[in-house]
Amino acid sequence: MSQGFRFRVVMALLALAMLALATPRPAAAWWQGNVWIAPPVVVPPPVYYAPPPVAYPYGYQQPYAQSYIQRENVEVCNAGSYTCPLDHPMSPGQRCYCVTNQGTRANGVVQ
Repeated sequence: MSQGFRFRVVMALLALAMLALATPRPAAAWWQGNVWIAPPVVVPPPVYYAPPPVAYPYGYQQPYAQSYIQRENVEVCNAGSYTCPLDHPMSPGQRCYCVTNQGTRANGVVQ
C-alpha cells in the first residue's frame, strides 16, 4: 500500500464522519410504525408566594387574649330553657327574667 492511498482512505473516512455529524436530524426513536410519538412535555410546577408578614401601624397595640374568669358567687336567673347572669345582686328565690332570642322576656327565679 502506498502512502498516498492510505492518506486518501483516512481522509475519506474523516470526511464521512464529519458529514454524519454535520447533518442533524430528529432521533428515529420517535417514529414507530406510522405513529408519531411526541417527546414528553415538561411543565414546571406553579409558583406559590409566601404571604407578606403582618405589619401593624406605629402605636397599635394588639388586643389581649380574653380570659373568662369563673366567679364563685354568681347569681343566675333560671327561666326554664333560658339561663342568664344577673346584672345586679338579688337574693335567691326572687322573681327575675331573661331576654329570649326573639327579644321577649322569659320569667324565672334567682338561684
